[in-house]
Amino acid sequence: MCVVCVTLKKISAYPVKSNSPDPPDTVGCRTTQILNPKSVCVRERDCCVCCAAMSASESNLQTARKENTIISPTVINYSLPSSETNVKLEYSLHTHPRGFKREYDYIFQDAYSDGIEPNSSSHSANTHFALPVSLYSSLDLCSMGPDIAAEKDRLLEVFQILAVQIQGTLSTLHKSEFWIDYIDPCSGLPCLSPSLLTSQRFFSEVQSFSTLLGYKQQDAGGCKVLLHPKWGTHFYPATIVLWGRDDIVRAALAEVFSNN
Repeated sequence: MCVVCVTLKKISAYPVKSNSPDPPDTVGCRTTQILNPKSVCVRERDCCVCCAAMSASESNLQTARKENTIISPTVINYSLPSSETNVKLEYSLHTHPRGFKREYDYIFQDAYSDGIEPNSSSHSANTHFALPVSLYSSLDLCSMGPDIAAEKDRLLEVFQILAVQIQGTLSTLHKSEFWIDYIDPCSGLPCLSPSLLTSQRFFSEVQSFSTLLGYKQQDAGGCKVLLHPKWGTHFYPATIVLWGRDDIVRAALAEVFSNN
């Protein structure tokens, strides 16, 4: 029996009426009845209409994620420039799904970099990308305390160093036609677009990671937190957004991560 039917079984003390008697091993499914008033929930060993619909929806999401993934999640030990410090992180590169692209335009529509507008139609050869980064921590960052706050500050600094390094590499490889910004996970605001620092347009790391990577979510003190498939809540999520030529962006990331 599907999850929906199991839930409905707990709140339904009577079977759905139909022209034929209910099979002895079924329970009334109100969702199925709405979809088809003459139907009853199928037998427990089968999948009902509502479960099949949810499965199809999830399948479509997985297909979309696969199509939009340019570089699959890759774990490295990132060496900070001019430092012997290594930080374990996971990165991936994605083109924007349709809904995510709309959010991108909404947040950055007023942003400029060297006089180039991100959504300008004159740069049709460029592609919009999202670069989600997961920085591993030995601490459970869903907890509270001064040590947790210090760890978040440390990982934010590492992320900012990485973003600036990618920006510099892009500038060296392709000086004009690219644009990049990165999100402060604490505020949801872009860091390189001063005109937007007082904006009410916030970027959701939770929604971004869920959409692009399928990360699960859980409630924590009234807030949504992400669950890494291997690290749980022992990681710090952050996102770089950019547009540029596909080959230039790939080359920049290859150079940045080549020694890691």
